[in-house]
Amino acid sequence: MRKLFLLFIVMLTLSITVHAQNRTVTGVVTGSDDKQPLIGVTVQVKGSTAATATDVNGKYSIKVTNLQNVVIGVKFIGYSYQEVNLKPGVTVLNFVMTPSNSNLNEVVIVGYGEQKNLP
Repeated sequence: MRKLFLLFIVMLTLSITVHAQNRTVTGVVTGSDDKQPLIGVTVQVKGSTAATATDVNGKYSIKVTNLQNVVIGVKFIGYSYQEVNLKPGVTVLNFVMTPSNSNLNEVVIVGYGEQKNLP
């Protein structure tokens, strides 16, 4: 009976330790030109499948590990990709995205083929 009790205590301690290794990072993504929140920006933990998108207020929330430095990247069409090295213990991270200088070509699909709109 004593061994069973000790085993239970050890398992309970391990489960609490494993649970404490994760944290939730939140923040807001805005544009640098007008300081307005950006909707639908992809926020991803680099090297992981953990990803989310910003809501209508530009806010996001994503779970990351708390044991090591984590790299969080944000990307959005028309803006430059950004990465930030997130140190352990940090739970709030805001991004200000800068417009990209690359020109996007507009493509119009018609019923019998493709046609590019040239300026």
